Amino acid sequence: RQYSEPPLSLNTADLPASWPMMPTGTDQEVAFCRHGGFPQYTIDMVYAFEAVAQSRQIENYAGCLTLMDAVTDALCTLPNDFSMRGIEWSLTINITAVAETTYWVVVASVTA
Repeated sequence: RQYSEPPLSLNTADLPASWPMMPTGTDQEVAFCRHGGFPQYTIDMVYAFEAVAQSRQIENYAGCLTLMDAVTDALCTLPNDFSMRGIEWSLTINITAVAETTYWVVVASVTA
């Protein structure tokens, strides 16, 4: 299930689920009639896999690795002209709480 913002709660039927976190951006100032560079924006996409309380660490870890591969494949299919410099990303496996329940998640930090 895809959410357009962090969910207030998740159910097992909603998993796997994804949502964006608040994006961040930077830009360099333009000074002395010179362009300061291109703006850069980063967003963390969260992909929740399963609740930690299910006590299936081996399966969840393996599932998160598979999910990381799928996210990488999806990012690699983005057009090369997505921005002037292309995109960069990093992936991590974390534990994240949603409504006081912790979940195995993959976090993709994507910068363009």
